[in-house]
Amino acid sequence: MNETIKILLVEDDDGDYFLTKSVLEEAYGDKCRIDWKNNIGSALQATQNENYDVFLFSLNIGAGNGINLTRQVHSQGNETPVVLLTGTDSADFEIDARQAGASEYVAKKHLSAPLIERTIRYVVESKKDEQALRHLAHYDPLTGLANRTLFNARLAEGIATAKRLRGSLALLLLDLDHFKKVNDTLGHPVGDKLLQEVSRRIQDSVRETDTVARLGGDEFAVIATHLGKRNNASVVANKVIREVARVKQVDGHSISTNASLGIAFFPEDAYDVDDLLKRADLALYQAKDAGRGVFRFYDSELDKKSREVARLQSQMFKSIQKKHFVLHYQPIIETETSELVSVEALVRWDHPQLGLIPPQTFIPIAESSGLIIMLGEWILKQACRQVREFQDGGLPHMSVSVNISAVQFSHEKLFEHVAEAVDESGIQPSQLELEITESTLMSTATQVNETLQRLSELGVRLSVDDFGTGYSSLAYLKRFPLDRLKIDRSFIHEVLKNQDDAAITRAIITMAKALRLEVVAEGVETDQQFAFLRSHGCENVQGFLVSRPMPGAKLLDWHQRYVAAQEDAGRS
Repeated sequence: MNETIKILLVEDDDGDYFLTKSVLEEAYGDKCRIDWKNNIGSALQATQNENYDVFLFSLNIGAGNGINLTRQVHSQGNETPVVLLTGTDSADFEIDARQAGASEYVAKKHLSAPLIERTIRYVVESKKDEQALRHLAHYDPLTGLANRTLFNARLAEGIATAKRLRGSLALLLLDLDHFKKVNDTLGHPVGDKLLQEVSRRIQDSVRETDTVARLGGDEFAVIATHLGKRNNASVVANKVIREVARVKQVDGHSISTNASLGIAFFPEDAYDVDDLLKRADLALYQAKDAGRGVFRFYDSELDKKSREVARLQSQMFKSIQKKHFVLHYQPIIETETSELVSVEALVRWDHPQLGLIPPQTFIPIAESSGLIIMLGEWILKQACRQVREFQDGGLPHMSVSVNISAVQFSHEKLFEHVAEAVDESGIQPSQLELEITESTLMSTATQVNETLQRLSELGVRLSVDDFGTGYSSLAYLKRFPLDRLKIDRSFIHEVLKNQDDAAITRAIITMAKALRLEVVAEGVETDQQFAFLRSHGCENVQGFLVSRPMPGAKLLDWHQRYVAAQEDAGRS
């Protein structure tokens, strides 16, 4: 052993202690650290508070003995190998010692440096081999995650604990969408590396107390205990799906990765292992039927849910006609002058009975039903009209940015809708900016480029939204006629604390400048974040530091107060 070995020596006889210590020092020299305890109480405390490579327990320790001490230590889950030091050559105690968990024994009168070194090396290496075999039996060799055997044991244990404590447990099943295509087109080595990267991202998305398992192929599972409300499982599921979708490069190959996920709960959905697995599996199929890349809770009343979606779709159609949708606007300012230069239009559904419904609830329904085309057309026209009102109200250089979904972007009438919105409002085309996600840009590059070229020729500005969370490729930035990048808020949130986020943010700004693109940082909430971005050349920012989104009718008043506050700050 080249590294220092740490040994707990439990011996109540001073003479035997010094003898054993001298033998160990002869065997290991300065590569040995010995902790000596002369009673069982202090020995047990040491085993709980420290990590050791090996325990050397005297067979007789005061009124106690090393066999019972071994039994107590192992009952606490400590798997450190034990060597018993005996005062006799007799092996009458060997059966009891082995049953208690002792690995080996040595007679004190035969102690020598070669013998003790050989014995300790044997028990330590044997324990490592045993742990390695146990790992192979319970863990997936490709990903290092729990395998199906360990997963089943953990799930049964989790359900038993939840029953005893009257708690709950969530089971999440997921698999990769179209994984077979990766193996077929790029080969199994690339598929294996994709599985390894996905495994890492799933683990990073859940708590250390949760169990992540690979059940086989591209199917994974998460056992999450003590989640509380069902909405907490939604947070976990969204995070897992988002992280998996961020895998874009594997072994030099561009890959589009999505996961579908099903969730079932104990005891609400099932009361034993088999039924819970079946319910989660059904939920997974529901997610796939919903279009993949999403999650679904198990629900026995599928017809009821279908009717609910249909009802919301119907209400959404009527709400568009009755103007129950509203736009809020979030200011965007220049970092150098702190002047207001633009706003981002954000849609809200002001439901007459349910109140404000968040976009993450209604946008997927709008996209799946096709209503996003009608809604998107209304947003474009309303945003352009509002900018004209801002200009008439004293902000002549105001512009507006509008998010364009992938469904809208692939629609044949997008260019027509944009042109009509600009023409009817009377604003300049350059005062409208369209925000497009990285995934949209990469979906069908030829069609995307043609559409972007037409919009650019019209004079509309084009930006990439949430930059850094997808492909982040220099090649596609050069390929398309873009004007601006928006750094995703996830990087800005930790930009002062996380060196990686800071490095990514600086790199995006530098890359954008090299390509003559402007940069907007989203989610700026503190003066320190603002100062960091300004010092590194980020031209524009938006976020709660400047203002929360607000109805258009309130923006002019807000601007007056904002300008006054800036002037007061300048005078002070």
